[in-house]
Amino acid sequence: MNVVLIGNYPADRQQSMARFAQCLDTELNRRTIPTRTIVPPARIAANRAVQGGLGKWLAYADKFLLFPRELRRISKASPPDTLFHVCDHSNAMYLRSLPHDRHLVTCHDLLAVRGALGDPEAHCPASRTGKLLQKWILNSLASSRNVVCVSHSTANDFRTLAPRFEGRLDVVHLGQNTPYRVLAPDEAWPRLANLPLRRDTPFILNVGSSLPRKNRDGCLRIFQKLADRFPGPLVFAGKKLSAPQKQLAVSLGVADRVVELENISNEVLEALYGVAHALLFPSRAEGFGWPVLEAQVCGCPVVCSDRTSIPEVAGGAAFVHDIADETGFAESLLKLLDPAVREDLRNRGLANAARLTTDRMIDGHVEIYRRILAAP
Repeated sequence: MNVVLIGNYPADRQQSMARFAQCLDTELNRRTIPTRTIVPPARIAANRAVQGGLGKWLAYADKFLLFPRELRRISKASPPDTLFHVCDHSNAMYLRSLPHDRHLVTCHDLLAVRGALGDPEAHCPASRTGKLLQKWILNSLASSRNVVCVSHSTANDFRTLAPRFEGRLDVVHLGQNTPYRVLAPDEAWPRLANLPLRRDTPFILNVGSSLPRKNRDGCLRIFQKLADRFPGPLVFAGKKLSAPQKQLAVSLGVADRVVELENISNEVLEALYGVAHALLFPSRAEGFGWPVLEAQVCGCPVVCSDRTSIPEVAGGAAFVHDIADETGFAESLLKLLDPAVREDLRNRGLANAARLTTDRMIDGHVEIYRRILAAP
C-alpha cells in the first residue's frame, strides 16, 4: 500500500488542515506505510497575497487549472496499490483527476456549503463567487465513491445535502494532532512567564478565531455575568478580537479584564490549557471542535455549547448549555471554583480524551484504505 496525501494550497494558510495532513503523514510512516504529500504549488500567484483581489483569482488558477493536470500525471504513473487521500473536502474537485476506484476524501464540515445555500444556522455567509465555489465543492464531494466525515454531526449534514450520494460514507473521529499532555503547574507556568497572567489568579480561556460562529460575543456576555464573582481575566487565544467585539467588551465594562494572545506556540497553548480555570467554548457551529479535545487532553475542564458536533466530542464530560443560556454558562464556570467539582469534571474529561486518540484515528483510516484497495 502507498498513500498519496493531497493537502491544501500553502498560501491559504489553513493551519488546521495542514496539521491534519501532517499528522496522517507522520503516523502512517510510523506504521511503515509509505506516503507522499503533494500540495498545489504557487506558480501564477507566486509572491502575491491570495486572500482577495487579483491574487485570489491567480491562486484559483494555480489550484484549479494547473494542479489538476499534475494530479492526472501522477495518478497515471502510480502503481495499482496507490491510494489517493484528499485531506480536505474543500478540494473535492480534485477527485476528477484521480482514479475513481482508489480515492478517499475527508469531510471536516459543511458549514460553508450550508451558508452558501442560505442556512443561517451555519453562520457562514457567502459571496456570489463563494456560492458558486461551495456548489462546486458539494457536487464534487457527492460524486466521490468514498467519503469520511470527522463527526456524526458532519455525516448527518452530508446525508441531508447530498441525498443522492451513492458511495460509501464512514465516520472517523479526529484524534489529537498535537502531542499535548497534562502538565504540572511548575512545568506550565514558566512557559507563560512573559504573558500578563498571574499564578495566584485563575483565568477563563477561549481558543479560536473571531468568526461570528465562534461566538466570542457570547464569551464576553457570559464573562460579564460572573465578573464580580470571579477574580481573574478572560483570555482569548488565537486571533484577536474584532473591532465590534472590542467595543462590546468596553460597553460591558470588562475590557480591562480581557487578555488577547495571538500567534502563540503550541507549547504556550498547552500550558494555557494546563493551568486555565476552564475552557469556555460557546461556539454556534463546528465540524469537530478541536479545542474541546485539546483542553480535555490537558486536564482542563470544559464548558461548551450543545450545537453541532461539540457534545459529540465532549462525550458527556463537560458542562453543556444551550447557546442562549448565557446565565447557565456563567453559573457552570462559577461551580468550577469548588475544587471537588472541578476535579470531577477534569477526570471525566481525561477519560473521554482517551476515546479520541491519534492511534484510533489512524486505525480507522488504515482499515478504510485496505477496504478500498481490496474492492473489485
